[in-house]
Amino acid sequence: MRRAAALALVGALAACGGGEAVRRTPLPIPPVATTVAATASAARQSYLEQANAICLAANQEIGGRLAELPEQTVDTLSAFVGDVFVPVWRRAIAELRAITPPPGDEALLEQLWADLERQLDELEAAPRRFIERDASLLDEFSDRFDGYGLSACGTSRS
Repeated sequence: MRRAAALALVGALAACGGGEAVRRTPLPIPPVATTVAATASAARQSYLEQANAICLAANQEIGGRLAELPEQTVDTLSAFVGDVFVPVWRRAIAELRAITPPPGDEALLEQLWADLERQLDELEAAPRRFIERDASLLDEFSDRFDGYGLSACGTSRS
């Protein structure tokens, strides 16, 4: 919020001009504002790299364990959701929460993780629903992950 206000102020100051008698020289962007924006961008990029690595590892583990199933029936897939999918994602969420979020994104990410945990609770309670009827339960999360830049966590739909 402070960064946005500082940048808006810098933009407003740069847009201001004097009267006709005053030479119009654009005001330089203060180094502090530039540094704050660059730091926030670098923090977000670092976060995305770490978080995407965690999600990629979770997805690879889930994919590998799914390939080990002798057959994929409603019963075996329901068991897989409770025995593998949910625990792997719970562990991934714990790892994701351990990464320091970018400044200003803390509440957004915490809400995402809390919402995903609630969805995992529902999957764990009724895995057959997910398998038999409503595999789109996680589409909302895929969209939210993709929207934030967590591409390895999202795009579960093909």
